[in-house]
Amino acid sequence: MANEIVKKILHPPDLPNVVKGDGRYLMTLLRQFLAEQAMQVNAANSFTSDDVRDDKEGKRPPIRNFRLTFDQLGGHLAWDSVQDVTSLKCYEVRENKHPGSDVGLLERTPKTHSDRLPISYVGHIYLYAIDKQGQASTPAEIRYTKQRPTMPQDIALTKTNEGTLITFLEIPLDCIGAYIYVDGRRHESRSNIFLYTDERVIGKLEIAYFDQFGEGERGILYLVMPPVDNFLVERNGANLDYAWDPLPIHNVRYEVRVGVTASWENARKLFTTKINKHRYRYPNTGDCYMLIKAIDEHGNYSAEAAYYALTNKEDIHKNVILRLDQKALGYPGAKRNLYYDAAEEALLLEGNEMEGAYLVDVRLPQKYRARNWLEFSVIGSTNDTFQFDDLDFAWDSQEAADTMWNGIAGDIGGVEVRTEIAVQTGDSSASYSLLLPFAGTLEGTGGTATAEGNVTYQGGRWHSGLLLSGRSKSKASAAIPSQFGLVFWIRLQGRLPCTDFVRLIGADGTLVVGYDEITGAYALTGSDGVTLYATQPYRMQDHLFVGVSQTEQERTFYLYSLHAGRTASVTGRAAPIGAFTELRFDVEGGISI
Repeated sequence: MANEIVKKILHPPDLPNVVKGDGRYLMTLLRQFLAEQAMQVNAANSFTSDDVRDDKEGKRPPIRNFRLTFDQLGGHLAWDSVQDVTSLKCYEVRENKHPGSDVGLLERTPKTHSDRLPISYVGHIYLYAIDKQGQASTPAEIRYTKQRPTMPQDIALTKTNEGTLITFLEIPLDCIGAYIYVDGRRHESRSNIFLYTDERVIGKLEIAYFDQFGEGERGILYLVMPPVDNFLVERNGANLDYAWDPLPIHNVRYEVRVGVTASWENARKLFTTKINKHRYRYPNTGDCYMLIKAIDEHGNYSAEAAYYALTNKEDIHKNVILRLDQKALGYPGAKRNLYYDAAEEALLLEGNEMEGAYLVDVRLPQKYRARNWLEFSVIGSTNDTFQFDDLDFAWDSQEAADTMWNGIAGDIGGVEVRTEIAVQTGDSSASYSLLLPFAGTLEGTGGTATAEGNVTYQGGRWHSGLLLSGRSKSKASAAIPSQFGLVFWIRLQGRLPCTDFVRLIGADGTLVVGYDEITGAYALTGSDGVTLYATQPYRMQDHLFVGVSQTEQERTFYLYSLHAGRTASVTGRAAPIGAFTELRFDVEGGISI
């Protein structure tokens, strides 16, 4: 088909009312040739009307063969003529279903084609036939999605006597031309060859194909190395962390220097790297400038250096080593599922427990700015009594070699030590709305709890906590704003029935953290009707960390099980209930917080 059109262009047939060489005739054939070529190369660029529905919306039958094709002249709409041409007033190409209105109108035309399209890559077009009485036909519809022009490839420059010849891959059949940006100045070309005649040196060349909707992604070629953007240096302990935006240049690398001024030539080289981040140990103190330049594969540097002004503070102490001998003190820390055996002088697991926790309080004599690490060793022993009658393996077998015999103490490879950092409880100088540690007292920062009934204390997570049972109740005055964060630990002591752990009470409503024994779920329930559920497997003697957060638009309920090592978190859309002035602790099961 395309070859026949080319023959008609080169050798026009003898047709009535057509003069050979007529521009209109050649333009028609050219459009036919481009449309046919576009359909053969990329069938996805052509769109046809949807099937006509049985329920007609207009007084006249719908228009047939409504189609849209994209080529190098832009988008082109075409359709078949109506049968009763004598009664036709015009065709309306529209973006909506309101024939006769100027709103949403693209074009009114007596022709069977149009080049008027919506201004977006995704659109919906309707076509109506309007008769001389003003009656509209059932609309023909086209839904199209035009792909954004791709990035030009194989960009090359060649120096000639006339100037600089810029070439790239051919313009796609569904694009009109290409925009060529030379150091930010835009030029336009309808082919993939462009002659740049300006005598100025080209530093950055960008090329993008464009169609009637706009330009696509730009292909970039750097002839002068650009500066590095978003250069950032941060101090982390004794290290400096460097980061910056990578450059889209093949085989690029980066060089970083340091100096007392922002002068690249007078600065001292620190390192060179091919990635856009680096960690470097730089213990010197004082004010300095960190500078960076990019380097291409030919050794060309960025014309300008990006810099970051840095102030390195001196550490209070370089190294602080604390040695804690818990054995000599009889292991006074908080023991979870453990007990101290005086004869063994060791911590042993209780009963059939498979894991335990020993928490020790570490107090530093002052504030430090330093890195820290933990070094520990574990000595394990067993107090089980083995009888030879119970053994079913030989004395010199591998099973015997792997068995920990009674009375032998040594390293146990299966013992795991996990270190944790406790939640900071703050000091009097910190800003807290309310802080109630319940560490053997009801007094706190910002409020004091009032006990009702028999109040006792037992071991909580980090320290002794308030034991709540059916015989004890307590409440505390508070000053909690409408947007807040609330955290606390719960240690379960026995069976847990339907329980409200904590109630936040205010003039505008309440917020309750509780447990539903029937569903086995923990809940955060608000008086505004919003309830958030978090499920954790129940286990007696488990430690639960509870968190509640209220922002301007969201409420979050956070629950962590220390035994299961599992986190459950749920967030819901909820406005603040209001400020709270009182906290109540009133439970039915045995817990300590």
